[in-house]
Amino acid sequence: MELRLDHITKSYGDNKALDDFSAVFTEGIYGILGPNGAGKSTLMNIICTLLKCDDGTVIFNGKDTHKSGKEYLNQLGYMPQVQTLYPEFTVREFLYYIGALKNMKPEHVRKRAALLLKKVNLYEQRHDKINTLSGGMKQRLMLVQALLADPQVLILDEPTAGLDPRQRIAVRNLILELSLHKIILISTHVVSDIEFIASECVLMRKGKVLQRGTQEQLCAQLNGKVFNVEIKENEIDEIRKYGLISGMSKRGDSIYVRLISDQEIPYPKNEAEPDLEDVYLSCFGEEGL
Repeated sequence: MELRLDHITKSYGDNKALDDFSAVFTEGIYGILGPNGAGKSTLMNIICTLLKCDDGTVIFNGKDTHKSGKEYLNQLGYMPQVQTLYPEFTVREFLYYIGALKNMKPEHVRKRAALLLKKVNLYEQRHDKINTLSGGMKQRLMLVQALLADPQVLILDEPTAGLDPRQRIAVRNLILELSLHKIILISTHVVSDIEFIASECVLMRKGKVLQRGTQEQLCAQLNGKVFNVEIKENEIDEIRKYGLISGMSKRGDSIYVRLISDQEIPYPKNEAEPDLEDVYLSCFGEEGL
């Protein structure tokens, strides 16, 4: 199974949202990381055929997705960044409606919906109207509709927006559990969304691929460049001259700073193991905050 994006370009007026973007995805979970304005949502919409690119092609299993039509769409699950729900439907009615659009048999919809609603802790709300649900519940319902037909390609645009930490973990675990034999693209600027589940990460800036690799490969680039540094409170401004601060904590009279730097640091320090947040910050700096 292969999803291939060949030289995708998309502009809005003078703004080039995607600039000759190319990538190949096979089975696995991919984190598409980048600050707001990097082109992530535009990319997701083009993959889902909601937008046409100005140039380039999206190819799934050797076929142009725009020419494949329903054959491709039947293999696709999509969770958009903006919730698109019908407030007067009950949860159950909404999922039956989605199932009908995907030509699923009612009995299959019933079983699949019950399974997924239980996994996201929404089964007790199956007869509730959507307009009575909290924002987090609606977000989880959007994930259920994307998974309903057990798609081969799953596109998730900011899937944990509005969720509390417990719900974020539950959603991440569900994505990982259901990832076998699927291509899953997760677009986000929240590193923790994909830190523990993505097999590869694609870092985007201004519509281009900035870096791509496994977390181990990306983090290895910062070996010897991440430190835990002990400073005094009045030295915070000074330490900024030596690199990027990715974390800070206070212990007693000292401030402990996690610093990304390739300079000599004139403070007590210990080398730290790089993580994906360090990679993100080193790529985007304050732009990614």
